[in-house]
Amino acid sequence: MSDLQEVRTFVAVYEAGGFSAAASVLNRSQPAISRRVSQLEARLGVRLIERIGQSVALTSAGRAYLPRAKSLLAAVADAERTAQELRSGDVGAFVLAVVGTLANEGLAGILHDLRKAFPGVTVKIETDTSNGVSQRISAGHADIGIRYYASSENELANELVGTEKLRVICSSEHPLAGTVVDDLSPLIAETWLVFPSRDAGPARPPLHLVSAFRATGYDSFNWSAIDSLTAQKRMVEAGYGLALMPENALQDELGRGGLSTIDVRGLDMTYPVYVVSRENGYFSPYALAFCTAVRTSGAW
Repeated sequence: MSDLQEVRTFVAVYEAGGFSAAASVLNRSQPAISRRVSQLEARLGVRLIERIGQSVALTSAGRAYLPRAKSLLAAVADAERTAQELRSGDVGAFVLAVVGTLANEGLAGILHDLRKAFPGVTVKIETDTSNGVSQRISAGHADIGIRYYASSENELANELVGTEKLRVICSSEHPLAGTVVDDLSPLIAETWLVFPSRDAGPARPPLHLVSAFRATGYDSFNWSAIDSLTAQKRMVEAGYGLALMPENALQDELGRGGLSTIDVRGLDMTYPVYVVSRENGYFSPYALAFCTAVRTSGAW
């Protein structure tokens, strides 16, 4: 395979009209220019250039080779420009892995603003559980992740960027809709729709809800596992139970009256929200701008 500098030298000799002129253009000595052209001809096994006095002429092989050599150099130049644009953040792709409930209006606002600043960057959003988000980052399938709680993987970096307040939600027709209760006692007979914890062993209710009931004096409560946030909300709307959800995930339903809340005195639950990335990984200009925007946006 020909060396790129040899190809560039061949084209320069032809365009400059001679070896001396090409040496001046490329800022090389004339012997160096002659040597590179000779090496290219030796690799190809054909003569490309003939010296005619102080000028040069292409052989038939040289005439056939020239347009392809120019096309090669043009493709390399395009690739270099693309790399420079990627470095400047003008083009490229950015993959964000995020827990679905964290894809709120604040995140949408961040992405909207960055689209104006980086119009050539293609953004893809992948939703997953918190553990799934970390796995996508570890495997290199996503650039940045947003999840609940810090990731335990050693190769990942965690940055706390906010918290999400949790609210007890119920159907707007529930007898306690819109009220305040002293503790969870009036809600012990309810069925709670939850995202099950599956870190190890069989599915079980989330620890924060278990702890809240134990603090009220109850070691157990009725619960039903539903992995979908949307399904949980629809079931609660239909009167099939209660749920504990991030406040940011409830704005639409609360606004149109399908859901209501029950405030519990002393029940101050929040989820910590973390940005995760590969430790010492490469951050494109878009990724850097995204992380800066997340830190300052107050989205969570």
